[in-house]
Amino acid sequence: MLFHWRTVAVAVTLLATSACGTKGDWMGADAEKAYDKELEAKRAAAVLNNDDYYQVHLDGRVYVLSDAKDFTSLIKIGEVPKTVTKIGGGPNGERLIYDVTSAESKAMETKTNIKGAAQEMYEGTKDGLAKGFFGVMFKDGSYVVTDEWAVAKQFRSGVLPSGGTPGTAPDGKPVSYLVKSDLKDVQARFEKLLK
Repeated sequence: MLFHWRTVAVAVTLLATSACGTKGDWMGADAEKAYDKELEAKRAAAVLNNDDYYQVHLDGRVYVLSDAKDFTSLIKIGEVPKTVTKIGGGPNGERLIYDVTSAESKAMETKTNIKGAAQEMYEGTKDGLAKGFFGVMFKDGSYVVTDEWAVAKQFRSGVLPSGGTPGTAPDGKPVSYLVKSDLKDVQARFEKLLK
């Protein structure tokens, strides 16, 4: 029996597409829309790099970071791999040091007037995510940890947020958690950074 090549191609295509189903398969139009929206937000955050924010006042300098690895490096060894520095740019004339990711650094090599996400967030030209945001600020020997961009903006402007749930960081310093979502998740994420 001879098969026409088109018949074989259609059969292979149908078999391949039917095997592409994921665990749980079709969950309905609403679940599909919610999934697509969440996936799009994750993609946008990866491009915009605005899902986390770190501001550290240390040794007369203000460090502004948008990368968890750079924050951990700063806290543990006192260094950040790639930076842009503004002498006297801090709120009280301190040296202001922005971290720069590898992708941002490459873009800065080929284009002018490019700023990293940390600088854009600090200067107010880019906002943090409305949902899924994570921020850690450190000043005067204590941390403020939040899941709200509004709290980070308040801190950024020099106003120390009050209230929240008190705690102790893994390095023994006091911490105040100002969170709207699950406190345990935010605590776990923060503690993982300092371990």
